[in-house]
Amino acid sequence: MGEKPDNATNISRYVKIVVASDGWDRKSRGEQLARSVNELGMSKRVRNCCDWENIMQVRDLVTRPVSDMLRIPNFGPKSLRECKLSLALMGLEFE
Repeated sequence: MGEKPDNATNISRYVKIVVASDGWDRKSRGEQLARSVNELGMSKRVRNCCDWENIMQVRDLVTRPVSDMLRIPNFGPKSLRECKLSLALMGLEFE
C-alpha cells in the first residue's frame, strides 16, 4: 500500500478540481463580487451568520474585517476557515 497523502495535498487537489469545474478563472472580478454568498457552497451555519449580518454578496464578505466576522454569534475559527477557503477558490481574500 502507498503512503496516504496529507491534508494539504488533499485540499490542493480539491481546490484544483472545484476551480476547474466552476470556471472562476474565466469570470470577471465584478461577476465574482456580485455572486450571492449562498451560492458559495458554505455550511448552513456560515450562511445563517451571513444572513444575520446582512452579508448577501461576496463583495459584502470581502470588505468585512476578519475581527468583525469573529464577533458574529456562532461564527468562530472553523467558520472563518470555511469562508477563507471559499474566497481563495475564487482568488479573493478578506481585506
